[in-house]
Amino acid sequence: MTPSLDRRCPQVERVAVATGAGRGIGQAIAVSLAAAGYQVLVCDVDSGALRTTVDLCGPGHHGNTRPSQRGKYR
Repeated sequence: MTPSLDRRCPQVERVAVATGAGRGIGQAIAVSLAAAGYQVLVCDVDSGALRTTVDLCGPGHHGNTRPSQRGKYR
């Protein structure tokens, strides 16, 4: 979001969705976004790893675990 838009719409909340956030780069991105003030919804197939990421992001952030079949997107 550009700074000019922030000034025009101060009530706008910054929201982000981080997929693959259970570990690695996805986790680092989710934690960085949370630290920058975004409300973060984190998604991963590993619920245990996802819980760790949600805890690292802090209060007010949410996790979502969904089963996936890699390579079967049609």
